[in-house]
Amino acid sequence: MSKDFPYQEMRSLLLKHLASKPIGKYENAISGVIELAKQCGLYSGSDTPLHYMGGPSYDLGPGDFQKVPELVRQLLWQLLVQGIIVFGKC
Repeated sequence: MSKDFPYQEMRSLLLKHLASKPIGKYENAISGVIELAKQCGLYSGSDTPLHYMGGPSYDLGPGDFQKVPELVRQLLWQLLVQGIIVFGKC
């Protein structure tokens, strides 16, 4: 059974992921947030791989799979607007 990711917890997980891996793709941020949620005991879904935009992902249960990528996308843009992160090209 999966849990929905509350906004503040998702933001914290994303910031933690970005602190450890400041360079990467959007898909990696999604996977990183999910992995950190598992490590913190916030998510206990299966590790069944699914395909999401060519990158790794996980079976989050009914409806959850679609929520996490969108929340990560929204949070990345919010962090950009706040001046906390910058988008760039390496």
